[in-house]
Amino acid sequence: MCRQTLENLARTDWGRRPVHIQLDRKTSADRLQNILDTGYLALAHGLQTEAAWLLFLEDDLDFDIHLWHNIAAWWPFQSGRITLVSLYNPGVRSVFTDPRNGCFEAHPHYIYGSHALLLARCTAEFILTHWGEAPAPLDIRISRLAARLQRPLYYHVPSLVQHVGQQSVWGGKCHAAVDFDPCWQAENSPKQIQSGVL
Repeated sequence: MCRQTLENLARTDWGRRPVHIQLDRKTSADRLQNILDTGYLALAHGLQTEAAWLLFLEDDLDFDIHLWHNIAAWWPFQSGRITLVSLYNPGVRSVFTDPRNGCFEAHPHYIYGSHALLLARCTAEFILTHWGEAPAPLDIRISRLAARLQRPLYYHVPSLVQHVGQQSVWGGKCHAAVDFDPCWQAENSPKQIQSGVL
């Protein structure tokens, strides 16, 4: 599944931007604990780089072929308003919709799914510093900790990432993006950033 996800990512315009694969070390008999540990290690690795933003992906995904273009052209990214945003919407409840800028703001207590999260470096640092102060599972922990920064948590419209397969890899409830479009492309020009996203 991970190999297929990497092949799907390679078909996009992600190009030679760095990718780090964090394997599950399976140090616990508890699957949720292993997912938490793997997520922590993935974010910690990202912070060892000089990246200003971290793109956190799960391992069972397909992508819009214009993935990088759409991220770089997106208003929250261009305006520096990213703390934590999602490129994948499984039907999360919105509190404010901004169709002109291709996004909606989600209430942090209704966020679920960590399939494709884009985090500012400072957000990742805050989350790891306070890692043990929020409940599991991984998606709940990350979103609830990011909410403490009291900044809007945006979702891209339409979703740029889709969950593939008919069941969850770890055994949880399976869901999919409600508005994924594999060929959608933003009309506005992307911000001229060649690196900085992991």
